[in-house]
Amino acid sequence: MVTTPGARAAVLPVLLLACAVTFTETIFYSALAPLLPWFAERFDLSKTAAGLLSASYAIGALLTALPSILVARRLGVRATVVAAMLVIAFASIAFGLAAEPWIAFAARFGQGAGSALAWTAALAWLTTVAPRARRGEAIGYALGAAFAGALLGPVLGAAAEALGLARVFVTVGALAALVAVWAATTPAPAATGGMRTAFVRPDRALLLSVWVIALAG
Repeated sequence: MVTTPGARAAVLPVLLLACAVTFTETIFYSALAPLLPWFAERFDLSKTAAGLLSASYAIGALLTALPSILVARRLGVRATVVAAMLVIAFASIAFGLAAEPWIAFAARFGQGAGSALAWTAALAWLTTVAPRARRGEAIGYALGAAFAGALLGPVLGAAAEALGLARVFVTVGALAALVAVWAATTPAPAATGGMRTAFVRPDRALLLSVWVIALAG
């Protein structure tokens, strides 16, 4: 991805870590679809409640998205990734062991909150170490890993239905914890005076993409 061996050595560990973060997070996001009828029957959920269970993840991510920037700025990207993956791990284990509806709702909310923290910190970390000319490419790899996780999420949900919710989600929760350990042992980027934002003029391809998404919706 990079042109010099030294730059490649600096970027590759963080790139692989970012891919692991996005891959793991999107697996949890998309795993609920095949399990939703099972949860609705088990907890006697109405259609509204079942929809709210499905939306709890997105609600957690939405409410945490902007605060996650402040958290990453205050704690640093490595500490934020570690904390985010531990939140996802514990929330996923709680989801797998949920015996009451409110636990399942809270666990999905926690997964969503952890996902916002994880994405913000992982991508900020990646763009910090990637050369300016290669940042888009690096982010593309991380997004590709996320798409792969989204495709495998329903497989995870089907496996949980067949093998047992607790067994599968405790296992993958442990996987998220391992990603947290991985992040904790990866060298953190040097301090650069905090995150900075700048206004940029979007190109025509970006504007066209946004319009296509909006019109399709």
